[in-house]
Amino acid sequence: MLNHPLLAPLKKALWILALCGIFAACQERPQSNTAVRVPAGTPPEEMRSRPYDWEKDGPDAWRIRINPSWKAGSAAGAAAAAAAAAGTPWSLLVYYRAGSVRAGELSWKSAAAPREQVFDFYPRPFEDRPLVFNGERWGPLPEEIILRAGKDFKVLGVQVEFRPSGEDLAPLSSDLGTMMYCPPSAWRNKEYEFFTFNVYPRILYLVSESFAVQSRFLKRLAFFTEKPGFTGALARDEDIRGLRDWFAHDYRARDLARFFDLARRQNFPLNGSELFLRDMLLRQGIIRIEQGAIVPGEGALIGLSVESRNRLPVYYVHETVHGLEFTMPALHALFLDFFESLSSYEKEFIKTALTYREYNVERDQNLLIAETMAYLLQQRPEETDRYFQEYIRPWYMGYHKIRAAVQGENAGAYTDEVLDFLAKNPGIFALRSRALRERFRELTGLEVETFFELLPKDRSL
Repeated sequence: MLNHPLLAPLKKALWILALCGIFAACQERPQSNTAVRVPAGTPPEEMRSRPYDWEKDGPDAWRIRINPSWKAGSAAGAAAAAAAAAGTPWSLLVYYRAGSVRAGELSWKSAAAPREQVFDFYPRPFEDRPLVFNGERWGPLPEEIILRAGKDFKVLGVQVEFRPSGEDLAPLSSDLGTMMYCPPSAWRNKEYEFFTFNVYPRILYLVSESFAVQSRFLKRLAFFTEKPGFTGALARDEDIRGLRDWFAHDYRARDLARFFDLARRQNFPLNGSELFLRDMLLRQGIIRIEQGAIVPGEGALIGLSVESRNRLPVYYVHETVHGLEFTMPALHALFLDFFESLSSYEKEFIKTALTYREYNVERDQNLLIAETMAYLLQQRPEETDRYFQEYIRPWYMGYHKIRAAVQGENAGAYTDEVLDFLAKNPGIFALRSRALRERFRELTGLEVETFFELLPKDRSL
């Protein structure tokens, strides 16, 4: 009876169902060492000897725990414990793969610092780049990490790296959230710290504890690069002592090379901070020495100060947009194209506002375009129109008041046309921001939010 020909199709169907069940069960099983797909460029042997175990912890969470036997019984664990006890700088790298996940939550625990830390996590979709934790910011190595990021999120591997003491001058690789919320008390120098953006490591960040420290490094460079009446010249301290530079800074490799090479040729007396910055830029390859001259390398420099406080998140995005444009010719081309799509009224509104704020946009069209794009991208689209109306509109009005006072009553005649255009087109800048953001994401693979891969829940600076 079991061999009856009418039973053959039924037996075949049962076999297919059984195989599907086995496959589904395997899919639900936590990943083992051999099942992990190692990201490109990561040595497989390091992944196999990793100090952490990771497993699914429900449908939308991963639990990552330090391996007790590695910690207590292996040579690598003993070496790591000794390094941690000695305060050797360390980094923890969590490799992951995210699908359409927009946001998640991460919690962090260690035996030495038992208070749980909780963060909002903004993964970069469809990439295998690691999430980087720096010991300078996070303190002791974590005993446990829990990632809640959705069903299309996978952990691929975890590594710990200890840096030799001779590399203490190397910038710390970080996402912008880690960079921004790293307290000055955890910096290697109490007045400043150097970082690189972990997604685009050619962008170097100098973060200072005050505007005064930032100015020691960057004020003369700001006047050389962008300030009307000073561009292209090395200003002496007494000439710019009472003048304002910027709250935040951004510089191309070519402008950095021009500045330091001119100082070399003129034997100009740069201060100690500027000389230290020059050497850091040389080490990073952002500027180079070629036949005795200082020439451009690859990369960009960003300067920020924690004294900006509640404005700091906006400044981080704004300046990073500049850094990306400086290092990506295709992004620069996109910005040129997008700027041309703006109406003459929008261009005039932004140009006169930036002129009032002492940007040299009358003579530098590239600067005008770069600043316009950064202002459109630095906040969410729904916040952009309010920002332009409440924050940038007074700059525009201030420019025309000064112009009218100097040149006569008719000097501000164009003001009414522009403001009338804005009144008849509410939400125009939000619309521009949304369109630009989409094209930006298509080109760079980045959502603006994913600059900040980790942000503390309480957002306390």
